Order: sequence, then structure tokens, then C-alpha cells
Amino acid sequence: MSFKRAIRINMHFFMRYFLLCSAFLAGISLPAKSQTTAGKDFWLGFMYNDSGIRKPIELTVYMSSPERTSGTISIPAVGWKQEFAVEPGKGTSVRIPSDIGMARLSETIEPRAIHIETNDTIACFALNYSAQTSDASVILPSKALGREYRVMAYTANVFPSECMIVPTMDSTSIEITPSVSTLSGKRAQIPFTIKLSRGEEYQIQSDSDLTGTRIISSNPVAVFGGGIVGEPNRGSCYDSWNIYFRLPLDIA
Repeated sequence: MSFKRAIRINMHFFMRYFLLCSAFLAGISLPAKSQTTAGKDFWLGFMYNDSGIRKPIELTVYMSSPERTSGTISIPAVGWKQEFAVEPGKGTSVRIPSDIGMARLSETIEPRAIHIETNDTIACFALNYSAQTSDASVILPSKALGREYRVMAYTANVFPSECMIVPTMDSTSIEITPSVSTLSGKRAQIPFTIKLSRGEEYQIQSDSDLTGTRIISSNPVAVFGGGIVGEPNRGSCYDSWNIYFRLPLDIA
């Protein structure tokens, strides 16, 4: 299979997945309190994706709704904002500038969190795309987020695993207990505490698998987990950047 054909197939898969699933996302129930994946307020972040000279990063948020609605998507901490409209039964997308929308560092507070606000209910997912390293995640609304999580991540060869925390409120205190040592030297199973406000995000990376890392926060937060490059199928030369939204152990 040629390189260009592989890229076309990859993008076609994501677009087909979105169009087929968007009509059903609003009805997906979460375990506690019958929450769903649909809402009017969302917080998310894009973890670091490996990039090279010929591998530009494309960050895209896709939205759908059974009703005509409109809203805004923003990166509040840097002043970036864009309005959008959604037609019934049709998906719409917004491209996020990768230079301000993707996390770069480990264990450093970054002003890159993304906020979505709409007038009516929508469902959405996020796609982090680059040639050979791309994946997508359903985004849960703020009302479905919780205060306690266990991370599921992934690591392959020299590529770190990673997870990310995005708060929904100012002055959110978060206790993190990494399951393994981190890139910045945090020791395994030793808790540490950070404080985040709306618009900020906190990425953690490790050369080992961060699966099992425990996160407890004073206010509801969004948590993502995965790896910069995954190789679940060693027979393929096309790797996937893994980003998966973590379901909370509790519902706020």
C-alpha cells in the first residue's frame, strides 16, 4: 500500500466513523446517573503528537446535533476563539491551531485547554491527525465529568506514554499518584499535588506505561490517556497516536 493511499484511507475512516456515529452519541449512557455524551459545555485538550518536517499536525473538533444550533470554541488563556453553526443531521468541524492547541511539555502547566459552549445540545469528538500517527476521542460534556480517575495509557519502544488533566473550574486542586516514574522525575506511587484553573492543562509523560495512575481532584476535571505513538500491530508500518477519554470513577 502506498503512503498517500494509506493517508486517504485513514482520513476516510475517521470521517465515516463520525457520520455514522454522531446520530447515536447523544443516546450513549454513562454508568452513573444516566449521563450521556451530549451537552452544551465541554472542556478538552490535545496531548502531544509526534511530528516531523513532513508530518504537519492537524487538530480538529467535530460536532453534530439533531437541532439547529450555534456556539463558540476557544482557547481562553491565549484569546483564540471561533464561532460555528451546526445544521440538523449534519456534522461541522473546527480546525484548532496546533501551535497553541497541542500540549508540548511534561509536568508543566500549559495555557492550551479548549472550551466549547453551545446554545443547544451537541455531541462532539476530537481528532489529532498526522501521517502515521493519528487517533480520535469522544469528548464528554462537563456535566458528565468526575473527580476521581484511573488512567489507561500505552507506550511503545522509545515513544512515551502520556495522560492529560483539563479542569472545568478555577483553583482546582489535583492529587496525582503516578503508577511509574515520569519524565520529569516524579517517583512511582508517590502522590504530588498541583493546582489548575480554567484554560490550563497538565500533561504527564513517562518512558513506562502510565496505566493505573490515580487522579483525585477537588472539582470535576477531564482526563485523557494514551501514547505518542502506539504499535498494537507490529506487522503494520502505520502507527497510531492514541488518545482516549477516561471515564470517571465517580460522577460529579
